[in-house]
Amino acid sequence: MKKTLAFLIALMLGLGATVGALAEITYPISDEKIELTVWGVNTLSDYVVDLNETPFYQALEEATGVHVNFIHPNSSNLQEQFNLLMFADKLPDIIYGGNLYTGGPFQGVADNVFVNLADYL
Repeated sequence: MKKTLAFLIALMLGLGATVGALAEITYPISDEKIELTVWGVNTLSDYVVDLNETPFYQALEEATGVHVNFIHPNSSNLQEQFNLLMFADKLPDIIYGGNLYTGGPFQGVADNVFVNLADYL
């Protein structure tokens, strides 16, 4: 029993030191302004007009130096807006709604419309 308790205490101390070290990681922020465009439904539309108004995205921008420009389609005719988006000359950097693609997101990857990010992880 004493060995188990000692092991658990040592494990907790080790994890605590690791988490403390991870908390001190800083992200290099360059002077270059980086922006991403994201197309997707505003899931918090009852509370905010744009997701940039949320504390999460404000803190994320401050920590990373990357500003996200959100394009929030109207959810009443989402499929129609998605279809128009697919025929646009320029697509946004990120699209939330791959399930709206005919055949689903895997078909979108097979059609070279979407990029499979698993190759980059």
